[in-house]
Amino acid sequence: MLYLSIKYYLFKEQIKVIKSFYKDLSYALLDFVFILSYLFTNPYRVCRKFYQKLRGKTLYIYGETPLTSLNKIATICGIHPSDNVLELGCGRGRGCFFLAKVIGAKVTGVDLVRSFIQRGRFIRKIFQIDNLSFLRADFYEYDYSKTTVVYLYGVHLEEEQIKLLTKKLKNLPTGAKVISISYSIAQFAPKQFSQIKRFSLSFPWGQAFAYLSIKE
Repeated sequence: MLYLSIKYYLFKEQIKVIKSFYKDLSYALLDFVFILSYLFTNPYRVCRKFYQKLRGKTLYIYGETPLTSLNKIATICGIHPSDNVLELGCGRGRGCFFLAKVIGAKVTGVDLVRSFIQRGRFIRKIFQIDNLSFLRADFYEYDYSKTTVVYLYGVHLEEEQIKLLTKKLKNLPTGAKVISISYSIAQFAPKQFSQIKRFSLSFPWGQAFAYLSIKE
């Protein structure tokens, strides 16, 4: 029953995406090619197999932000073409393509799963998207000094992992934005970050809060 509910949600979501964003034919073609490239690939299975091989145990840590929810984030949090956006754990990278093409920001997607990064780079190259890059890296070791917006769909992270990441995010420039799902980065480092917004978002698995924090 849950499976059918998620499938129905994704069907309705795609209809909304087509109505809202496919007026831009170049983006419509890009997103169509992207979806087609994963027609016979299950990203949940890819992610599960990767981490099972890497850590020797089965982990269910894949998640993807619906584009309508990502657009709401961009509107409420004020993501602009002048921003340098970093998506931590970008997965397939569909959100990165959206932020680069529809919002117009400079975007970097970071993930450990090699096949996600390789496919993202391949599609980026086909469509010659100069303001987008994909990096296979551990985001605990990333250089955040030039990033103005961080997006983290990290609902799977444990508290110790979040605390470690927060220490790294202290290297963000003053005024940088951190947008996180289900928890606020500011609660882990109140002296370095201030939470300024909280709002609800829709996901295939239900509703969740997004938090906008600013680097002091």
